[in-house]
Amino acid sequence: MGASITLELARSGRSVVCVDAGPAVGAGSTSSSSAIIRFNYSTFDSVLTAWEAAHRWKDFAGHLGMTDPDGMANLVTTGCLALDTPGDNRLQVSAIFRDIGIPFEDLTGDQIQTRMPALAKGDFWPPRPVDDPQFADEPTADIAGYYTTEGGFIDDPMRAAQNFMFAARSHGAEVRLHSAVIEIPQSDGKVDGVVLASGEHISAPVVINVGGPAASALNRLAGVADEMKISSRPLRQEVHVVPAPESFTTESGSLVSDPGVGVYFRPGPGGTVLIGSSEPACDELQWL
Repeated sequence: MGASITLELARSGRSVVCVDAGPAVGAGSTSSSSAIIRFNYSTFDSVLTAWEAAHRWKDFAGHLGMTDPDGMANLVTTGCLALDTPGDNRLQVSAIFRDIGIPFEDLTGDQIQTRMPALAKGDFWPPRPVDDPQFADEPTADIAGYYTTEGGFIDDPMRAAQNFMFAARSHGAEVRLHSAVIEIPQSDGKVDGVVLASGEHISAPVVINVGGPAASALNRLAGVADEMKISSRPLRQEVHVVPAPESFTTESGSLVSDPGVGVYFRPGPGGTVLIGSSEPACDELQWL
């Protein structure tokens, strides 16, 4: 997000300095992102934003206005299958899909398994921890869901951030790496840039907080944390990359949301599958 905002500000003619404590653009939490492109959100605005953004990824070089000679991140289109759970928002999301014009189809368990043989058609709801006596129970009913051929993932999220920043630099943006912010001074009730760990003061009338996991800490430095109606805390994410079944590839598989077992997963390059937790109630969350 920081690199994208830097680009938009720079190409609108503003003077932009991007300050990053890390060793490279996108080297923080971005580099470990699952980089999912999906549309099954709960509000119209969220779905529309994701849908419009996906079209930028389809022509990423066109969106940037150039091609990065060091290589470009790419959208891998796999489609997206959202499996049903009791009390979910499928009807609400389906209505939004129809309103926006996102193509999708409803699938039964048999249809899911026919289309993607690597997937079982059983409904394993609810999610259970591995020490639950019922963890390995066989399902007693079939699952169903809805599927869109759109969606997928970005093959290299760190490279994507660097592509954004390459374009931003071409419009005059300056990037400072290894530059931790330790103070956000104010004058007459307004911010006056940032002070770096080196002691350097970068003066600016506007400071945009795109610190990701460090966003709340930066708000505290600016003295505005208590004013925020929404706050954030970094949460440790559990994500694994393991060998995939031969029939579950980027060509034959799909991005799958499976809240019935508390995970999402997608095929990856090199015969792998990425599996991430969706933070089910049975799992203890690790706040940092």
